[in-house]
Amino acid sequence: MPVPSWWLKVERAKLHFAEFERAARTYADRHPYSAECVRYREGKRQTYRYVLRIGESPPAILALALGDAFHNLRCALDHIASALVPGERKSHAYFPILTEDIWAVDPAGNLLAVHEDARIRFEQATRGMSAEALAVILEAQPYRRNPDQPTDHALSRLNRFDNADKHSRLIAFAHGLRQSVVNVFVRGVRVATVLHDPRQTESGVLEDGAEIVNQAMLPGRPPESEVEVDVRGTIDIALKVGLSGRHVPAVFAFGECVATVEDMLRSLADYAEAPKTSPFGPALARFDPPGR
Repeated sequence: MPVPSWWLKVERAKLHFAEFERAARTYADRHPYSAECVRYREGKRQTYRYVLRIGESPPAILALALGDAFHNLRCALDHIASALVPGERKSHAYFPILTEDIWAVDPAGNLLAVHEDARIRFEQATRGMSAEALAVILEAQPYRRNPDQPTDHALSRLNRFDNADKHSRLIAFAHGLRQSVVNVFVRGVRVATVLHDPRQTESGVLEDGAEIVNQAMLPGRPPESEVEVDVRGTIDIALKVGLSGRHVPAVFAFGECVATVEDMLRSLADYAEAPKTSPFGPALARFDPPGR
């Protein structure tokens, strides 16, 4: 029996992510970071500190490979959505992803007009699906699964990354170092080893530009000319969309998205074998979804 196209899309996504991992290792092997000395004044005293400085940006192939990976995951959902509807509806079907409750009502119990277009699009995307398949899709929506932060749900991120890639706005950058180890030498003798505690920062990463060590931390406050600082760690590649300040580690983002997509495909696979006509018909844009 042929492998369904949605599973083939997931496998393609994993191949693209493997390409990302190879390119990321090549980039990390170049050791594109160092400890940079920054001089500054503290009252009347001239002093210094060392900060992590990432001097080389990741190659463009990282964002391109990740964009292809996310796109294939998004396509996997659309492929199974197409398999859930009758033949004449296949070209119109896709997997909807909602961060808002488009069936929300006003105090009088009327559906909010602001979501009218979204309800129409949802009906067009899902018309012809069985009630069982539709219930699975509705229950998986980010606004229901993660109501406090629906945009942080894996499906929301997948949609956002896929759209960003289409418009060349998916950016992969070196966020900092994980599991960093800093050795400090004074006149050639190691005087300190600093292990970064991931609990000290929200991201768990020693970020680009973060302080590593300063003169006051060293015995005898040695002059800068006598100090050498060596930093090592695992470089962390993060993703962001355009100029947005929010970012997420690339490995975490892909792992979260692929696990969520695979769970969704398994949940819908039985209904894809013999899709039924939706009991809601054209009026679906105004129905009250199951389980509200």
